[in-house]
Amino acid sequence: MESWQILLHLAASLGWDTQQINIKAAFLYGLLPDNEIQYMEQLWGFKGKGKEEWVWKIQQGLYSMKQSRRIWNQTMNKQMLSWSFTHLSCESCIYYRTSNSGTIISAVYIDNFLSIVSDKDKNE
Repeated sequence: MESWQILLHLAASLGWDTQQINIKAAFLYGLLPDNEIQYMEQLWGFKGKGKEEWVWKIQQGLYSMKQSRRIWNQTMNKQMLSWSFTHLSCESCIYYRTSNSGTIISAVYIDNFLSIVSDKDKNE
């Protein structure tokens, strides 16, 4: 949370725009890597006739999985890097991107993002 306080202080002192975003059901967006295979029993009411003993192969994170946070974080990190953000090495929750149109700095806490933008009109 200290990172969020620092970003809010920077935004206030520099006059930058501030946005807070919450990703609903974020853990469900986490994709399991190919080398991590997980199975689960079928839920009651979803068992097909003749397939009662079958199990499901899980391809995405679920809230009940112990590794859900890690899976979500890896998926989110990969996406941020694909959008040309740079991961700050000394603070694992901070990403930034600088271009001719300005700078965006984002702090991530689980499924909440705080972003400050130097020029809102150019970075939308």
